[in-house]
Amino acid sequence: MPITNQYYFNKFSLAPCYAGFNSGIETYASYRKEAVGFKGAPEGMSLNVNAPILKNSGVGIRIVSDKIDIFSNLFADLSYAQHLKFNDDLKLSLGLYAGIYENRIDLMDVVADDQLIDPVLINRKSHNGIALNSGFGLNLNYKKTLNIGLSVPSIITSENNYSDKNVNYKLQRQYQFFGSYEYAVNEEISLVPLVLIKYLQNAPMNYEFNTNVYYKKKYWAGLNYKKANIAGLNVGLLLSDRIVFNYSYEVGFGGMIGYSSGNHEITLGFIFDKMKLDEDAKKALLEQKAYEKALLSQIDSLKKMKDHFETELRKNNSLHDSVTYDESELIGYNQNDKKTTITQNTITNDTLKSNLPQTNEVVEQNINQNEYFIDNDLNTKKENNVFQPDSMEKVNIVYSNQIQEVVKMDTQLVYSLKQKIETLEKQLEMYKANEYAEASKNNSKIEIADEPEDINQVENETKKIQKKKSKEKNKEENISNNNVNITDNINDITVNNNGDFYSPTGYYIVIGAFEIKENAEDYMAFWRERNVETYIEKVSGKKWYYVYLNKSNYLKEAISKRNDFYNAGFKEIWILILK
Repeated sequence: MPITNQYYFNKFSLAPCYAGFNSGIETYASYRKEAVGFKGAPEGMSLNVNAPILKNSGVGIRIVSDKIDIFSNLFADLSYAQHLKFNDDLKLSLGLYAGIYENRIDLMDVVADDQLIDPVLINRKSHNGIALNSGFGLNLNYKKTLNIGLSVPSIITSENNYSDKNVNYKLQRQYQFFGSYEYAVNEEISLVPLVLIKYLQNAPMNYEFNTNVYYKKKYWAGLNYKKANIAGLNVGLLLSDRIVFNYSYEVGFGGMIGYSSGNHEITLGFIFDKMKLDEDAKKALLEQKAYEKALLSQIDSLKKMKDHFETELRKNNSLHDSVTYDESELIGYNQNDKKTTITQNTITNDTLKSNLPQTNEVVEQNINQNEYFIDNDLNTKKENNVFQPDSMEKVNIVYSNQIQEVVKMDTQLVYSLKQKIETLEKQLEMYKANEYAEASKNNSKIEIADEPEDINQVENETKKIQKKKSKEKNKEENISNNNVNITDNINDITVNNNGDFYSPTGYYIVIGAFEIKENAEDYMAFWRERNVETYIEKVSGKKWYYVYLNKSNYLKEAISKRNDFYNAGFKEIWILILK
């Protein structure tokens, strides 16, 4: 069989039982030149491919050509291997191969003293013959580190059928015993000694020893020694995840090789690791699922925010309706009070006229006095009744306008959240339909839009109300003299669980809201580990825990800080008003 050193890393070249032993498709091509500098020195080329099929089997193909002076051989065979896994540690591999080989003897350039009487040399022509050949191999692997095996390259063979019957040739049966062990020095370095013993019928036994050191499974180097006083150096590397390069150099300490430039062998391999491809696909799938889960989580969070703001909006709508109802009821009460006072005074006047048994002059005098009293009382009550409804109407008008502004802002925010959720859901559907993969080719990126324009709108609305406030300053001062308190800003109005009004004392720059306290604390700790100071605020009577970055007593300052944080990278951020 041809001599080669590539079995260090390409074990299929050693025995057919290694077909499909690894998880991927392996292809190796090599060229070997011995005793460089001598004419007719041995040289050879080989190409072999092996791959796993089904679950525990593999196939391979091998083509080898070698030449020594006038003798040349060509081998071509197919291999099949079955891998029997007894448990997680022990695996037995059995392999067979069968093929043909051609032997050729070129006598054209032979120069011999007796060529005129040797019948083989008289015609000076080439002789070639073709024969069948088959081989067998087995290997026992323990814990993926120890390998012990046997190979019989020519277990069944036939004689070459040469065109000249005076020439006969047949391959001799050969036995090869091999063993290797991988010792892990540490996580990056491993040591692999290997021994190969060859026995050929009617020839002395040969043996080879070599040891390779591997670094990160990507680089290796080793030394080898062969019985015929030949020592060599072997180096190789993975040029990429799929390309293998190996070079072997040998020198001799006697014989023909000792006078030559040594033996050289170069091997180039291509590996398509199915297991690694599966791992890459699995990793990509996990990343896809993680992204999908994060997207769903953000959608769920936004839905909760939407529900929260819709609840606040319903409260504000209820408050607006309540204020409108109280206003109508107050006006109705004042009108009824006017009518009642006039009716009562009229009855009193009529009673005095009918019941007093005085003289006309006395009666007239009493009537005049009563009319005067009635007029004064009526005028006083009219003044009070006129002022009170007018004052309360002003209060309620301003109050109602402010509530409407709050409702308007909340409605706009809820609408913005709805649009945001719809956009995210569409992105998720596109991602699941593999449209996201196409978008990735165009370097596009799915991002969750923020709504900084809503905060700007709050500031604009606030400025409008402040202008309105300055125009109604005199009216508000008159109302405040009657112990009526009108708030200055729509953002100062909030409602507790009982529907009562109160004025908060701070504006919070919030980055997260949680129903469970532990989740809020974990989120706060997450940012503090990254040197971002965060705090937690719990609103009395409400179930939310808010994680915030900063607090201010002024809305304009809070808006400015919020924009600074937004520009710094906090995209999910808003202002929360608390008492």
